[in-house]
Amino acid sequence: MNLPFPRGERAAAVLHAVRVQGGSANRTEIANTLGVARATLSDTIAELEELGLIIQASITSSTGGRPPQVFHIN
Repeated sequence: MNLPFPRGERAAAVLHAVRVQGGSANRTEIANTLGVARATLSDTIAELEELGLIIQASITSSTGGRPPQVFHIN
């Protein structure tokens, strides 16, 4: 993972990015807030889901392609 933070700080940065987006955000919004690629977030988001700190709340509609997953702070 290429986030510019140590592991614990990565999780805190992702949680902060979700909070900045009003408590819910998709991967693109989180990545844009942190200035990283979406793929970079996968492991951290998976860890936060396993810990129950964020949950996948919904899949929003899409104008084409795969619809984005929205994550909420649990």
